[in-house]
Amino acid sequence: MRVGDAAVSVPPPLALALVGLAALVVGCLAVTRVVASGERVVVSRLGRDPLVKGPGVVVVLPVCDRAWRVSLQEQCLDLLVLDEVTRDGVPVTARAVALVQVRDAVRYALAIDQPQVAAATLVESSLRGHVRGVALKDLLDVEGETTRVVSPAIQDALHEWGMHASAVEITRVELQGHLDPRRRRPTG
Repeated sequence: MRVGDAAVSVPPPLALALVGLAALVVGCLAVTRVVASGERVVVSRLGRDPLVKGPGVVVVLPVCDRAWRVSLQEQCLDLLVLDEVTRDGVPVTARAVALVQVRDAVRYALAIDQPQVAAATLVESSLRGHVRGVALKDLLDVEGETTRVVSPAIQDALHEWGMHASAVEITRVELQGHLDPRRRRPTG
């Protein structure tokens, strides 16, 4: 075929078929996600109610869907409470560990931007209140044991985010400064 002085060649049908097949394979790879057994994908299509999908192969359409990957495994949050004063006026630094798990993937995905960070902040705040409310002797007695720091208020707030805290354990309590046994307050 000639158009003006330039020759235009029509590609053979096999070349067109190969290009079409390659485009189809790339398109299929772009819309599929493989979800592990301990994860779920929350998919909201065109603003409708979100659905939980997985484990296995999940189809997520790039323009129509919004997807969030959620881990359902229990996660350990390392907490540090700095410069808190116990009920009897002794300044301490406490370290704790909280075990949290996602129970409702839809609430977790839609709640806030960083639910793990928010959960850690919430539990740290509650732990600060717990340290302020107990005497040093009682705080040292429970060190290394699972404490009942997980209050109903924490559980209610975490439930709104689709999470659950199974335990909060105080792992280490350090006294700040050196204590003078006669004065019962830090020196220095």
